[in-house]
Formats: sequence, C-alpha cells, structure tokens
Amino acid sequence: MLIRIAAVTLVALTFAGCQSTDHESYDMSNMDMEAAMATYMANAEPGAGHAVLEPMIGTFKATMSMVTAPGAPPEISHGTCTNAWILGGRYVATNFESEVMGQSFSGRGFMGYDNATNEYVAVWMDSMSTGMAPIARGTASPDGKTIVVSMTAPDPMTGVPSLMREVTTIHSNDRHTFEMFQTPLGGTEALSFSIEYERM
Repeated sequence: MLIRIAAVTLVALTFAGCQSTDHESYDMSNMDMEAAMATYMANAEPGAGHAVLEPMIGTFKATMSMVTAPGAPPEISHGTCTNAWILGGRYVATNFESEVMGQSFSGRGFMGYDNATNEYVAVWMDSMSTGMAPIARGTASPDGKTIVVSMTAPDPMTGVPSLMREVTTIHSNDRHTFEMFQTPLGGTEALSFSIEYERM
C-alpha cells in the first residue's frame, strides 16, 4: 500500500513539476523527493485537527429551528443524526434524517480537517436539492469548541449567489449545535436555521 501511495504521489509531483509558465520542462534534479514524500505522509495522517471532531461522533437527537420569515416564530422539526469516522479517522460522515415542512428529509455530509491547508472542510447534499453544496472551508477557535466554515452558493429559490456561513459549536461530549447564516449578494447576513444535537 505504501509503495502504491508513493508511486501515485511521485506521478502527481512529476506532473505538477513539469508545468511552468513558459511550458518548458522542469528540472527535477533539484527536487528532494524524500522530503516531499515525508511531507505528503505527514499531511495524510489524522491529527489534532481531527480530534476536535470526536465529541460529534455517535447518534444524536436533532431539533431544527428554521426561520421562515423575519419576525415570525421558527418552524420546529425533529430528527436523528448519526456521525461516524470513515477512511481511517480522516472524515466524519453524517447521516441526517428528519421531517421538514411536512416532508421527509434526508441529508448526507462529510467533514474533515485538511492538514495541508490547516482548514476544516465540509460538503453536504440532501433530498431537497439536486445540487451538491460546494466545499466549505474555515477554521476553529483556539479552544477547538467553535468551527466556522463558509462557501458561496446560489440561493435555491432565487438563484442569486449567497455567502453561506456555518457555525458548529461543541458544548460538551453530548451536545453540539449548528447554525447556518446566509448573506445574499449585496444584502446583510441573517440566520437561516439552527440545529440542536443531543446525544441519544
């Protein structure tokens, strides 16, 4: 397996190294392949950034509060969420089941920590859309209790690009919350919905 990884990495590095602005071949004689492989292997292993996500692993009761109109009471729905490590502890896979506006709702998500960029990364898809959300990227607070990631995506109702900011707060090993804020193009940020997770 290690040999295969090394081979794939060597090909990738060779391809990247051969690209230049003047389309001339790159002299690989100056490349320290041993150091490059060491960096690759270090970045490939789960670390402290991944450990921050450990309190979210398990099955949780989910209470969603959705904002339907400014000043109106939120619409409350209930469901369950199961989070599990996949790919050797590199990503958290989310399986979310609920009912939204009287319709069954299923969502799948993945979250991890990119050692190469020192960023948290997250992606989402669900049964109320045919599009996959772009990868959201961001950082955690110094204490690791709050993770904020953001992305730009079209509003599903208007098609206008909006900035989406997702805030995950880990309150304890048994409770965490999620908030989605949306800023339409040229507009102001507003809370779209929040979810309270309590371990079952």
